[in-house]
Amino acid sequence: MEAGLADSRRTVRMAAALGLIGAGPGVQVPEALRAALDEAISDHTRRARFLNEDAGVQLDLGKMLFLTGRFGSAEASIRDALTLDPKIGGGRYFLGLAAIGQGRLKEGAELLRNVDRKDPHRKDAESVLAKLPAS
Repeated sequence: MEAGLADSRRTVRMAAALGLIGAGPGVQVPEALRAALDEAISDHTRRARFLNEDAGVQLDLGKMLFLTGRFGSAEASIRDALTLDPKIGGGRYFLGLAAIGQGRLKEGAELLRNVDRKDPHRKDAESVLAKLPAS
């Protein structure tokens, strides 16, 4: 995936970035590739802004931004997704995570408590809630 970040094709660079980000927090990107990773994330952001009426694209961008620690930008994209589709699966869950990532624990916990019982991330929300300090 690291080699993909340097590929001449934008789609390959974007896919490589998703692969690296999705591999988890233990994956270390060499310093020499950080700029390429940031550029690939920027490509994803531009693509999502072009497809601004697609709730799924906005939610995916929010998840990617969340995983890279860009919690404020993640929240904005997730809110865009929820505006387009208030019942999008995972929307409230990821919005709660973005709030928590910004230190807004009470708000994040409330969002997680309100994840619909039919949402595929309901159990994930319950798991995160169990780990939060009591408020």
